[in-house]
Amino acid sequence: MTRNIPPVLVSHANAVATVVLNRPAKLNAIDDDLTLCLEEALISLDADQHVRVVVIRGAGPSFAAGGDLDEFIADPSRVPVMVERFQNTMRALTAMRKPVVASLHGAVAGGGLGIALACDLAVAAENTRMIFAYSKLGVSCDGGLSYRLPRLVGMRKALEIALVDAPIGAAEALRLGLVNRVVSGDALEAETSRFAEQLARLDPLAVGKAKTLFSGGWDRTFDQQLDAELAAFKICADRPEFVDRIMAIKSRS
Repeated sequence: MTRNIPPVLVSHANAVATVVLNRPAKLNAIDDDLTLCLEEALISLDADQHVRVVVIRGAGPSFAAGGDLDEFIADPSRVPVMVERFQNTMRALTAMRKPVVASLHGAVAGGGLGIALACDLAVAAENTRMIFAYSKLGVSCDGGLSYRLPRLVGMRKALEIALVDAPIGAAEALRLGLVNRVVSGDALEAETSRFAEQLARLDPLAVGKAKTLFSGGWDRTFDQQLDAELAAFKICADRPEFVDRIMAIKSRS
């Protein structure tokens, strides 16, 4: 399918890949094209051995303002199919073995909030506004929000966010643990790049194992988690690099 304006752009700078949601005229509202292109980009970047960190950001004045309501209105019968496709994209994002950093500004709403919270880390500009958005449409939610929100902020606060649906500013998002850092809008790109480059210098195997351990810990008992930690540690330590790093640390002490 030929597109005059690609809904998703991908660029590379050393070991960091940046994925741009590219429908700025519609505040990066999520339609079928964007959903499918984002999934393709994520799967490709996960397989690219030269990429160690992925950044996701939005073009224009906002990160992503949720689903494309014009598409919903045009054919309401297709909405479940669109949601199913979006869920598959969120599975691809969640399965990423590399750290994914969200670079947030403006509206982060609905499915856009789902994408933001599915990223491992987030840097937010001061003008960021997180909005659940689903309750005003009389629907529940998608994109894994019912899974991630309670784990990030607790069940009571998650239900308040979902049902009251009041916008959450950047400072409140930081307090709640929805983002890691808040910076001025002018500093967002530089701080995101600095953060991503810092992560890119880490050992990719260790980072991937840490991601798997943290995400899988919710479903294991404590003893099972200890066993999983041991197995991952053995894999990481059973490499010449492990001893090399120890010697390097000792030489600096």
